[in-house]
Amino acid sequence: MAKKNYRPNAQARKKNEARKLAERQEFYRAHRKQIILAAAAAVAVILVIALLIDIFYVPAGALRTVMGKVSGVEPNSIVRELDGRYYEFAKMDTPEGYATEEFGVDLSSNEQEQALYFVNQSEDAPIESIYVCGVKEKRGIDMIATLVSNPNAYAVRTEGATATVAGHEVNYLYGQSPVSVENLEGDYYAALVMYVDTIQGSSVLVQCTTPEVPQAELPTEQDLLVEAEAVLSCLILP
Repeated sequence: MAKKNYRPNAQARKKNEARKLAERQEFYRAHRKQIILAAAAAVAVILVIALLIDIFYVPAGALRTVMGKVSGVEPNSIVRELDGRYYEFAKMDTPEGYATEEFGVDLSSNEQEQALYFVNQSEDAPIESIYVCGVKEKRGIDMIATLVSNPNAYAVRTEGATATVAGHEVNYLYGQSPVSVENLEGDYYAALVMYVDTIQGSSVLVQCTTPEVPQAELPTEQDLLVEAEAVLSCLILP
């Protein structure tokens, strides 16, 4: 005897689905408040967990951040951002005879990064100002190579060298440039540009700049290296 071919009853299936939907709707109406409270509690738990991770999970060497705001930055901290995290590249205490001042130009669009600028309070000192900042993911030797390869960096410059200054291994370059490129007979300034390697494959720039004087009166490379001993003694690496 051949089997009969039964097909599902479409009308019955639709009635069954409608009944189940009505039951779910009725259950939601009856337990609406509890469902909303349970959903809100679940969201709150997720937010708390995310906040705790944000507060307590700190990659090695990074500063703590809370809701995207970096914390633990001290007035003498040199801070840069790397891959969404903030790192203290160094600390720089104020050298004797200098005062901390605003640089006057925002060199970073990220207000949570921090660099320092010091101005000598003596008018006849060999160094007029010191600028200190972090250079992310660039070692000192690479930065000096970049300066050496740039013909417009300084009118007169050395080829770069290394030295131990105040206990720090330093890659540096000495350069001189006119204050005005349109008046080469006018005053010049000199700079001792120093890089000290730090964490995360990065470095710290410490640039010492002289007052603007006739070129013949500029401090020499050796003069500034002597002065740099006192300057770099204020640099504290992590």
